[in-house]
Amino acid sequence: MKNSIFVIAAALSATMYTNAFAQENKSDSTSATASTATTSTITRTTSAASATIADKVTFNSLLESSGILKTLSGEYTFFAPSDESLAKTFPAGLDTTAAGKAKLTTLLSNHIVKGKLTSKDLAKAISAGKGTSKLTTLSGEKITVKINESKNLEVADANGNTALAIGFDKPSEKGITHQIDKPLNSN
Repeated sequence: MKNSIFVIAAALSATMYTNAFAQENKSDSTSATASTATTSTITRTTSAASATIADKVTFNSLLESSGILKTLSGEYTFFAPSDESLAKTFPAGLDTTAAGKAKLTTLLSNHIVKGKLTSKDLAKAISAGKGTSKLTTLSGEKITVKINESKNLEVADANGNTALAIGFDKPSEKGITHQIDKPLNSN
């Protein structure tokens, strides 16, 4: 049993560092272009104030605008969708109505798990679960983490939507963040 945990942890660690390194290099070469494109795709005009909202949608900015961070005490694990995927999820910008804020809060809550789970912790949980581990999000939904056939960490919601982890173990104010390639429960 200890050997299988070690093998899974080693495979996960090697994959994570490779993916994180590849993502970091990709980000460096395209950051200016991606930033400009992302900002322009999420600008909208509000009819009530006739003002332009030009917010760059990031996981952290969404956490701030939703007010979730203020309600969290203790440590958490955040599965943060990439900025590019969030720009596609919110192409017209953020809906600032009460209903829009409630929908945003639910979406974000589906990406947050109580407790600080490092990549090593996830590997141990996956090994102990014989290949998968179920985690409960703040919204009460279950997400499943596993190592897929390509040796990548995969996160799946209860509806079968899956995302791949593309960055790991980034310390955050309230715990730790693992970046995923797209949002879960987005439909």
